Amino acid sequence: MNRGDINDLFKDMCYNNVLIQSGGEPETHFGRVIISAAPFQKMDIESFLGKIRSSANFPYLLLAQYDYHYGDNFSDNIQKNFNISFFILDRPEKDNPDSIDSRLGKCERIAEQCIGYLRYKFRNSTKSRMHIGDVQGEAIGPVMENIYGIRNDITLLFPSNAQLAINQTDWRAPQDFILPKDLK
Repeated sequence: MNRGDINDLFKDMCYNNVLIQSGGEPETHFGRVIISAAPFQKMDIESFLGKIRSSANFPYLLLAQYDYHYGDNFSDNIQKNFNISFFILDRPEKDNPDSIDSRLGKCERIAEQCIGYLRYKFRNSTKSRMHIGDVQGEAIGPVMENIYGIRNDITLLFPSNAQLAINQTDWRAPQDFILPKDLK
């Protein structure tokens, strides 16, 4: 599993959700942004939404930064754990608390559908999975021009033994990977 696979998973989820796809072309309801703590790469959600303001349709699924770390049972099971944030965003009537609450409720329902979709995708896998206990969500807003939504943080786990194995043809000096007898 890599970044392209994660992007495809969320894009597929967005394109097939009836509540998200309530109008406009499917691609106008989905976006990706990398939010970094490094000052030279930093982009916040408000900057991103400003750039897509004229082309976005709401509700909008925004796949934000995801990082990963590896887990190991110190034997034969290495896992790549993706920490993923995604936002379901909508634009309620301006200065109308009832409209804001209604749209936040709709965003929360869509987020629950997305989490259910991810659980379903990994239901029969013995190696790839999603820990439902790790899912966290919070309401956000207002962002930019009256945009509200739900942010969700999830963790997806995938086997990574093959990706981290040494393939000697990838290296100029494969003899360097032959371990001395005393280190085996």
